[in-house]
Amino acid sequence: MRINYHYDIKNASKEKKAQWAKLQRMDMERKLDDIKSRAEKVGNLTDWDKESIARVEKVIQDVNREQFEADIDELLRLAGLHSGLEKRNFLMKQANARKRKNGEQ
Repeated sequence: MRINYHYDIKNASKEKKAQWAKLQRMDMERKLDDIKSRAEKVGNLTDWDKESIARVEKVIQDVNREQFEADIDELLRLAGLHSGLEKRNFLMKQANARKRKNGEQ
């Protein structure tokens, strides 16, 4: 049986795409750790070297944050809750509590 990999890649399932994104994120983190350890040995990094490492760290942090939020959304969904509504209700309660606190002072 002949497998059409091009078709498989172009029409990948949501789960496959999520797995690929996870593998890519893990690869970026591994490469960043490698670069940082080599940078310590090289020494005398240029400002651009330091900035590029900081930028990659920021990207990885943002991606991890997005994944964390997606995991929370999934967990809320499994618990039978709607994350958007729950977040809105929480923020409204928080704002009302702040208004009451500021009104007391």
